[in-house]
Amino acid sequence: MKVTELKHHFGKRGNSSARAVDEEELVELLGHLKPENKRVKVYSNYGFVTKSYNFPCKIQFIEAKRQKDGAWDFNVGWESAARKDGIGDRIIVE
Repeated sequence: MKVTELKHHFGKRGNSSARAVDEEELVELLGHLKPENKRVKVYSNYGFVTKSYNFPCKIQFIEAKRQKDGAWDFNVGWESAARKDGIGDRIIVE
């Protein structure tokens, strides 16, 4: 996916059961796209939640992976926002 296509996949901001990303997280991601990095993943600024089985919550992320030709491939997705004590790395750089 191209970076210009990402916005169409952003969720609704401020939803308590689905924490979405927007341009703010995209700017954070772009700041970490350096030649030495192979993968960058940025989760929503709304953060993670303490594990709760009664009230599940999803969190959206933007991810960039370096391809063999050196170009970046972008992806937007959702996963569970539950983390132990609600604490987790919001930005992952590999």
